[in-house]
Amino acid sequence: MVLVVICVLFFGLALLGMPLVWSLLLTTLATIAVFGRFYPMEAIFLTYVGGVEPLYLAAIPLFVLAGELISQGGVGRRLIAFASSLLGFLPGGLGVVTVSSATLFGAISGSAVADSAAIGSVMIPGMKRKGYPPPFSAALVATSGTLGILIPPSIPLLVYGFVGNVSVAELFLSGVVPGLLFAGCLMALCIYKGRKLGCDVGGTRPDFKQLRASFLDTVPALIAPVIILGGIYSGLFTPTEAAAIAVVYGLLLAFVVYRELPLSALPGLALQAMITSAVVLVVIGATAALAWLITVEQVPAQFSAERSPDPDRHLPRTTACAHPDRAVVHSDRNGVRCRSGPSRADHDLQSRDRALHTAGRRHPVRCGADCECWDGCDFP
Repeated sequence: MVLVVICVLFFGLALLGMPLVWSLLLTTLATIAVFGRFYPMEAIFLTYVGGVEPLYLAAIPLFVLAGELISQGGVGRRLIAFASSLLGFLPGGLGVVTVSSATLFGAISGSAVADSAAIGSVMIPGMKRKGYPPPFSAALVATSGTLGILIPPSIPLLVYGFVGNVSVAELFLSGVVPGLLFAGCLMALCIYKGRKLGCDVGGTRPDFKQLRASFLDTVPALIAPVIILGGIYSGLFTPTEAAAIAVVYGLLLAFVVYRELPLSALPGLALQAMITSAVVLVVIGATAALAWLITVEQVPAQFSAERSPDPDRHLPRTTACAHPDRAVVHSDRNGVRCRSGPSRADHDLQSRDRALHTAGRRHPVRCGADCECWDGCDFP
């Protein structure tokens, strides 16, 4: 029942257009109110803060800052020039260049937003001049930008690995093949569209000198994913250290190699990176608070018990209780009936103590953790 209420509240609030962080927090508070629990607000606060305080989450703002530096430092324009020299002669060449540039840029920035902004600002006007329908151009740039979610180093995969305690290196490796397949399908669609619309039927192949010049101009940017991913896979540094190295390399590209950014632009880029990172981190904290409530209410255990293949789960059975004042005489699929159950006030106090204990506070729990009558007692 708790799980049903959580799902209805969360998806209802989200579909109404409420921001995700408020949907998560209000779902947590409303669920507590619906079931009449008296969990202390400090427990929710502690779990919220505990969800965003681990040091490894520093990789998120660092990778976002690296993406800002790379996207604003002239890398996007050079990647587009290289992709155009390499694939621009194909039918639907501008569309193919858009997808291939987004793939390369996603392997450097790891951000879908930065990917779409850097590529779209250059490619959409060019596709419009070439005769592509504006809706198709905008949809292609938006879809190609999502390649940054799959192609490593992906910030969403990084967050998933940290929150779910999954190997970030394995997640990055698992995103390579789907990302390349996705990019290949988008390129095939662009070739088909170019031929069908007749606005971009292809051109002549570039000579070797032009291709070589554009490649050499792009080499410093293409080295970035090699350094980041190579260091992670080889074990030279952790993902958080890789994020710091990406920031340093982005600074070198923007201010030393390409020199297209003044130093006065650095505070603005850092502020924008912090704003973007804060949006992600507050959602992580709100998710931790809701996860704490689900754990305290033993939702996974109840769901597992309902789905377990136990043919005798509907039959009454006698069960021992860890609390000396209670003698359990009967239990059914919904819980345990106690011969002498606690009062509602005692149970509320027990719920408070258990909430503090789960949130990390050393506080005595009145009923033992192994007591089966914790959640299923009938109260007088």
